Amino acid sequence: MSAELTPATMRKLKSAELQARASKASDDSEVVLVEIDIPKPRLTKSKSGSFAIETSMEEEAETQHKIADTQRFLSGLTGSEPTYLSSSQVFITEVNGHQLRDIAQHPLVAAVWPNRKF
Repeated sequence: MSAELTPATMRKLKSAELQARASKASDDSEVVLVEIDIPKPRLTKSKSGSFAIETSMEEEAETQHKIADTQRFLSGLTGSEPTYLSSSQVFITEVNGHQLRDIAQHPLVAAVWPNRKF
């Protein structure tokens, strides 16, 4: 990928440092959280007061497909297996500025966050 960074792509990079690193295509690496574009779980409450996650089989299959596709993409790009946090729906991976550009341009990526406290 690595074409010109569009405003929409830059908005996916959720810190000024990540935007600068991608713009410069820096060789320095950083651990990032890669949020994928999948539906958020919906909680339903039964009459008895218990909660359950509501999802259809089609949605679940599509979600699992997107997770697997993103994992393959990140593994191929970085040469290492990213860690997936299902509760947060993000991958954790270490990338440089060149790789960051490619990740931000990927259609299944919703956002890229720095791995630090704010």
